[in-house]
Amino acid sequence: MTTNKKRYIKYLLLILLILPLTVNAEAVAENMCAKEEVQNVMRFVGYIIMFIKLFVPLIIIGQGAFIFYNGVKVGKEDELKKCTQTLGKRILTGVIIMLLPTIIDIALSTVNDWTNYQGEYETCTECLFHPNNC
Repeated sequence: MTTNKKRYIKYLLLILLILPLTVNAEAVAENMCAKEEVQNVMRFVGYIIMFIKLFVPLIIIGQGAFIFYNGVKVGKEDELKKCTQTLGKRILTGVIIMLLPTIIDIALSTVNDWTNYQGEYETCTECLFHPNNC
C-alpha cells in the first residue's frame, strides 16, 4: 500500500471517529436522544455500522477464498491444510463481525426490559442499529 493511500485511510478513520463527537454541547442533556442533531449523527453512524456489517465480512471471506484457491493450485497437502484453516478463521471472523451489532442490540434491549426505567437511549440505539427506522 502506498504512503498516500495509508494517509487517506488514516484521515478517513480520524474523521469517522471525530464526527460522532461533533454534537452541540446543549444537546447533551437529560433528553439527549430526542434531539434532532443527535439522531442525525446516530443515524449516520448507524449507516456506517450497516456498511461494515455487510461488506467487511464479504471482503474477509473473499480474501480467504482467494488464499484457499491459491493453496489448491499449489496442490501440496500441507499448504492445502494451512489454507483450509485460514479460510475457516476468516469465515468465523466474518460471521462474528456480521453478528456483533445484532448481539449488542439484543443485549441492550434485554437490559432495558429488565429495568422499570425506560431510558431515552432507546432512540439512540434504534438509530444506531436500525438507521432506516429512525
